[in-house]
Amino acid sequence: MASPHVAGCIALLKQAAPGLTGKQLKAILLSTTTDLGTAGEDNTYGKGLVDVFRAYKNLGPSVQHTPLANTENLSGPYAVNSIILPTTGGINPSQTRLFWSRNNVSITDSVLMTNSSGNNWTASIPGNGLTATYRYYIKTTDSSGKTSKSPADAPATLHLFVAQADNQKPVIAHTPLTAQPKATWPATVSAVVTDNLGIDSAWVRWYKNSPTVIKQFKLINTSGSSFSAAFNSLNAEVNVGDQIYYRIIAEDNSVAGNKDSTSLYSFAITEQLLCEGFTSATFAPTNWSFEFTGTNYWTRNAVSSYGAGAGSAKFDFWNASSGTTQSLVTLAFSASKPNDTLRFDHAYAPYTTGVDSMTIEVSTNGGSTYSNLARLYGAAAGGTLNTTTTLTTQFTPTSAQWATKKYALPLGTNKIKFRARSGFGNNLYVDSICVVNNAAAVASTITLATEGLYNTSTLRLNKRDTVRAYLRNTSSPFNVIDSGKGVVDSVTHTAQILFANAPSGTYYLHIKHRNSIETWSKAGGESYNRGSAFSYDFTTALSQAYGSNMILKGSESCIYSGDVNQDGVIDATDVAAIDNDAFGFLSGYLVTDLNGDNFTDGTDFLIADNNATSLVSKSTPEPGPVVARVLRQVNIEKTSVTRSNNDNDKRKINQSGEKIQTESKD
Repeated sequence: MASPHVAGCIALLKQAAPGLTGKQLKAILLSTTTDLGTAGEDNTYGKGLVDVFRAYKNLGPSVQHTPLANTENLSGPYAVNSIILPTTGGINPSQTRLFWSRNNVSITDSVLMTNSSGNNWTASIPGNGLTATYRYYIKTTDSSGKTSKSPADAPATLHLFVAQADNQKPVIAHTPLTAQPKATWPATVSAVVTDNLGIDSAWVRWYKNSPTVIKQFKLINTSGSSFSAAFNSLNAEVNVGDQIYYRIIAEDNSVAGNKDSTSLYSFAITEQLLCEGFTSATFAPTNWSFEFTGTNYWTRNAVSSYGAGAGSAKFDFWNASSGTTQSLVTLAFSASKPNDTLRFDHAYAPYTTGVDSMTIEVSTNGGSTYSNLARLYGAAAGGTLNTTTTLTTQFTPTSAQWATKKYALPLGTNKIKFRARSGFGNNLYVDSICVVNNAAAVASTITLATEGLYNTSTLRLNKRDTVRAYLRNTSSPFNVIDSGKGVVDSVTHTAQILFANAPSGTYYLHIKHRNSIETWSKAGGESYNRGSAFSYDFTTALSQAYGSNMILKGSESCIYSGDVNQDGVIDATDVAAIDNDAFGFLSGYLVTDLNGDNFTDGTDFLIADNNATSLVSKSTPEPGPVVARVLRQVNIEKTSVTRSNNDNDKRKINQSGEKIQTESKD
């Protein structure tokens, strides 16, 4: 029972002398106890009987002080202010002093403090106009001779501040934003910004697609060193496929106003697709929500539709009293397009009594208002929810007790609500809630020309050739969603390519040709609407390729030719392969025939050699080896080929770069 009594005593003493530390109060309390039993500390009476009143009379004054911060003021003076509260006797002005030193770990000077008003005391440390480190403490004595200090254990511990001009820039810690769904725009930028003198302000400069119009907005100091704010933009001001570029800038409180900024970051505005399988233990899923009062009967359950995957949403009709109405609401997703359909799986067993129901409501304004799409009900007598027979125990479905529902969505739907109303029946499970598009795929028109095949005299390709195109996600790891193959027409430079499986979305278009550098569409991706005509033209400008990674041939932007081995770089290995085939006078449909004349010769060699010398490699959003260009340059130097003036002079080179044969034919 001693502990609560001692704690209470300490609390009373702390109230009387708030400036004293717990360690000091403990020492005073122990020094004023009455010894009991055997002299000294023992196991029966410990330190003795506490006497809180006696301890109170031994309290010294309370010294309250906020230590001085680092400053750029070199000249001083540096005002030291303190609130000194008497406890058992008045403050002695002649014994109230500020002790200090400059550039010395030991105290060297002192000055009397002045009572400016009430319990407020002040004194100043003089500056000398130079960079310096100052140390100090405050000491006071009351009329009964009791002494207190700040810091309490001074001079063992001292207050310290540095006076010096500041040229230290703020430090900005920020995790760059990744692709942002249009449905949830504007996005929020967050950062942790720190500085030795404190932060004056932090803000974001940004633009959309190109720096024609640059905007900025201030980050709000939400707490401590944390800053955050949303882009100063309306949802209608961005479109799927837009690329947002931004950097964070911060300025400190120094006289010079030191500034620093992050790198220029970028992210794409993408579609927000609805497809939820409740695989995460977090429920509701990210950006989903509930509408309920009292106990929430929507929970996540481990069972999954048709036994595939893991997890589903469960509404507990078994325990929810009759009339209970609660909703599971999806995230805001990209507005539905023609032929979009809501598809979901469900499982339900009726009880012997009661009618349970689930109404599906849709919104075209992000959830401000809803309209009914469908109403499902379940009962022993039958119903559109039922997937198995009546059950008198709590229902948990097997893999065979599921059904799938599909409903055409009104155009522009961007939020869906699943509203359950209990009839005190049996449990409902919902899973695999997705918006899908049932429109038939339409062939896409892709326009491109490869450097080798394009003829600047005829403005045609020297031959028709096959390419493969991929639709890839716009965010890492840029997964392939669909692919198709087509033949590029020699006159129109177009290929008709069918993406048979891709849903509507924003994708990168990725082109591969048998002896050209793989090429991706420009940053940000392209909007693809299933069932609608999609076209993309690489030939109109270099910027149509990611990183502008094409070559201008005449007025046509062409994909680089020469990547014979399809490793993403044009280098000595490709040049050697062409040179070897040219030496052998090979002809036909060859991967080393870059210009499509059915012969591998010096013309093909020259295309590849020029590109190898220019260090041409693929440019994609995917991370690549940083040493590729350097290694390629080394290989080029190792396998530099010397030609004679005779075009028939050939040199065969193996893949290691060693000369193995030189011949000259007359």
